[in-house]
Amino acid sequence: MKRILLFVCVLILSSAATHAAKPLEITLRVNKSAGETYRAGEKIIVTVRASMPCHVQLVYHDAAKQNFLIFPNNGSAADGRVDGTKDIVLGRGTEVDGFEFEVTAPFGGEMLRAYASTRPLPKPAGDVLDGGMVRLTGALDALDVAFHDQAFKAGAQLTSATVLIKTAPAEIAKGARDIPGTESRTTFAAPRIFGLVVGVSRYASAGIKSLRYADADARMVADFLQAPEGAGIPKERLRVLLNEDATRDNVLDAIRGFLAGTTRNDLVFIYFAGHGITSPEKNATYFLSTDANLSDLARSAVDQAEITTLLTERVKAGKVVFFLDACHGGGLGLTGVRMRGANTVLSGKLLTELLSKKNGTAFLTASRSMEQSQEGARWGGGHGVFTYRLVEGLRKAGDLNGDGRVTIDELAEYVGDAVKKDTDGRQHPELKGHFDNELVLSILR
Repeated sequence: MKRILLFVCVLILSSAATHAAKPLEITLRVNKSAGETYRAGEKIIVTVRASMPCHVQLVYHDAAKQNFLIFPNNGSAADGRVDGTKDIVLGRGTEVDGFEFEVTAPFGGEMLRAYASTRPLPKPAGDVLDGGMVRLTGALDALDVAFHDQAFKAGAQLTSATVLIKTAPAEIAKGARDIPGTESRTTFAAPRIFGLVVGVSRYASAGIKSLRYADADARMVADFLQAPEGAGIPKERLRVLLNEDATRDNVLDAIRGFLAGTTRNDLVFIYFAGHGITSPEKNATYFLSTDANLSDLARSAVDQAEITTLLTERVKAGKVVFFLDACHGGGLGLTGVRMRGANTVLSGKLLTELLSKKNGTAFLTASRSMEQSQEGARWGGGHGVFTYRLVEGLRKAGDLNGDGRVTIDELAEYVGDAVKKDTDGRQHPELKGHFDNELVLSILR
């Protein structure tokens, strides 16, 4: 009874203290109307918006009576700070640290509750899961009381919003009713980030001209992907193949084995730096692995057709971002082989097949067809211009609107403008694919 009375007092006093101030409001909605049922396999998209700058916490309560703090997470400010001028959208899986909420059996009723406060709220205790989500150890009622107590002590406004959600099997026979008392569980799948980085400067064949900085480019990309201030990919989710390690078999094995461990919630970065050529006789395009044999490209180089097959059939990741910095100028000096610059490896079937079979795939290439990708000491002491500007953009320069995040569109715009300027208009990076324009590739922490 003492706790109940305190709770009532908190509500009254908090209301009196903030009556004269502009009221803080928060709206919470999902992608189905009230009363509609989410079926197995469907995704729940959550949208939250506050009326002013404040601190937000969002809790999901499932029918098994488990509570999950899903905002703030690794993709937000640690204290849940928002500016109040735009929606917070969770469940699309388009952000590096976003979530996808897929409904699975068993089924029943669930609830979302959003809290907004003009002062920071205490972070509830629990077990931290992937992506920064927390499985709470306390009950939702206790959380209500704790948040109101904190708001009262800090003289802050506090408001909340609640949405009820019902889940059910994908198909129910006509006239049948849901089985009462069945528990529900919604799968909260935090996306993981995987990386495959390949860079070849040295080739076993004397007929292939070595590059100077392709391996250095690959190391720079790998360093960014691993760094906490970059993508923060753990070692077990990053495969780096440089020079002698970048054989045809190793590259293909990395895709068919290592990347086959992804799920549709995951994001994959693939980076290739080196020579790429097209063979008119074979009507095929290849990325030249370190052991490529020019007299037998089909069995010694990485065929675009094999990349297509593996990415569509073996790699389950819902989002694949492919960076390609091929043919860093110089030239192969080959007869019967056309050199096309970056789009060499992505010409023809690779691009067409992947775009027709795998949505969520973005290609950012170093140059247009028939252009060569330049490298030199002027870029960071020795890099390809495309990769140098690419990493620069991912680290900070690509945040064109200043919101602390770099989207695929922002990155392509920054890299395109910078590379064009650096090369006096002789090299033009291109972005192609089927993807969410707001796909976030890096978050400035």
